[in-house]
Amino acid sequence: LNKPIVGMAPTPTGHGYWQSYVVFVVKDDKAIATPVVTGEKLGEMTEIKSGVAAGDRVVMRPPDKLRDGSRIAAPAR
Repeated sequence: LNKPIVGMAPTPTGHGYWQSYVVFVVKDDKAIATPVVTGEKLGEMTEIKSGVAAGDRVVMRPPDKLRDGSRIAAPAR
């Protein structure tokens, strides 16, 4: 994963003025909700300006039922 990245669909948290975004980073076979700073939007894709690092494994298009700390079976690299 290289920064900045365009093509992620971060999950909104909160509403209105207090809305922020997270992506799920895979650590130790768990999905960890990680706050991110977003940039420009292009359709369903959003630029991630900060919050993830190069090499982070990120869940693309997480299901609605995914929660912070959920155990997941990540595909092998």
